[in-house]
Amino acid sequence: MQQVDNLQWLTPEGRHHVAQEIAARIAKYGRDPQTREQAAAHEAGHAILAAAWGWRFDGAKIWSERGRWHGSTTFHHRLVGRSFVLEDEPGMVFAIASQMAAGRLGEMLAGFNYEASSVDEEQVALSACLELDAVQQLPTGTTWMIAGATVTDCLKRNGQVFDCIRSHFARKKSLSAFDGRRLLAKVERLTPQEKENPLVAQRA
Repeated sequence: MQQVDNLQWLTPEGRHHVAQEIAARIAKYGRDPQTREQAAAHEAGHAILAAAWGWRFDGAKIWSERGRWHGSTTFHHRLVGRSFVLEDEPGMVFAIASQMAAGRLGEMLAGFNYEASSVDEEQVALSACLELDAVQQLPTGTTWMIAGATVTDCLKRNGQVFDCIRSHFARKKSLSAFDGRRLLAKVERLTPQEKENPLVAQRA
């Protein structure tokens, strides 16, 4: 969960900063243990936020490499594979950032609070949130705070599904699109106002 593989919209300088941040956290806090239980909670967080935003779930999996567990969750929304301008899609950028942050926050909800975990996802989500602050003329850090609160509340409200996905990964290494959609059908969706523009909804 430390690979720098979620940085598509960062500049080379941004990617370098993330790599440095990962190294600094490992030096300070030690390496993320990357256990199976941690990976399960991480992918459950991603899956639930994707469902809460109304995106199509296409599957998730976890796997072990040299004793460390990794994971991947696949989903589809209307901007996948399309180029877009942040100013034209603030609500979707917020949704993407919050979904990206949901892996680490899922770990924390399950009791796995490792400072060196998922730094790449955290930093990309933070970068997007800071850009949204600038576009919406909000105090620096506002959108990141809202995203964290949105994700944490969503995961807690859907705690039963969160636990079901974690239990599934305790037995199996993959969650099919069919089985995942069946489980995620129970997820409480975020409101239409939040989906249209969550920042406006929070400020209203």
